[in-house]
Amino acid sequence: MTTNHQNKPTEQELHNIKAALTKLWQLDHNRLEPGRDYEINLPIFHDDHHGHDGHKEHGLRLFASVDPEVFKRPTFRAFWAILDNYIPQTGIPEVVDEEELRENRTFIRESMKTAPMQYVFHYLVTRGIIKNNQDEFQKSLNKIWFDMYRREGLKADSSAFEHVFLGEIREGHALVPIRFTSQGAPKKFSTSFIGTSPEFEFALYSLLFLLEREDTEFVVHDIRVNIKVYPLKQDGVRRIGSGFPEIHGYVA
Repeated sequence: MTTNHQNKPTEQELHNIKAALTKLWQLDHNRLEPGRDYEINLPIFHDDHHGHDGHKEHGLRLFASVDPEVFKRPTFRAFWAILDNYIPQTGIPEVVDEEELRENRTFIRESMKTAPMQYVFHYLVTRGIIKNNQDEFQKSLNKIWFDMYRREGLKADSSAFEHVFLGEIREGHALVPIRFTSQGAPKKFSTSFIGTSPEFEFALYSLLFLLEREDTEFVVHDIRVNIKVYPLKQDGVRRIGSGFPEIHGYVA
């Protein structure tokens, strides 16, 4: 497990969340490199001039190619194993079996071995938000991300992980624009990180959710990025309703 001093927050980072997110970005050593690890297609979008989402000129896949070696990395392999565990349509109750529960725990365990998640753990411990107990923290993450809750109907049909990382289809429309496989529904246009490791986004949204921050801006390569984390309170429990980046323009 990675535990060197770089994974512990400085006093500046503890008092400046922008500095903390910048450090978290720098700690994403597992981030993919365009042109080496993957190639993407950049489709052209047309606006219909009526305030509706544009349409793609060509039906291109987002990823033109991904190096198969990527999926041998522990967190990528564990993340990939979870992606087929969900029903994309809301309103249909999810049934989680023992194998899927193990896959969830494996992803959390592998993520906790990485620099971004170790940084988040030490940050939250130092701020007094969680106890200095990694086993308890992993159990809390499991509840935050994988406990099921209701989005439609009376039964549990969704989870924070599904909504943030996969997206869902409600009334035939995808709620999150970039999906790993097509479900045959129209996509809404938005923003998403490309090439970041699973543990980076897992750490990012976990940190901001536990700090109870809905809007947090920091700078990535001279681009102002705002991280939205919408909470959802249901049955007296505060959950992650949604999380995604927004581009706020270039640094002046």
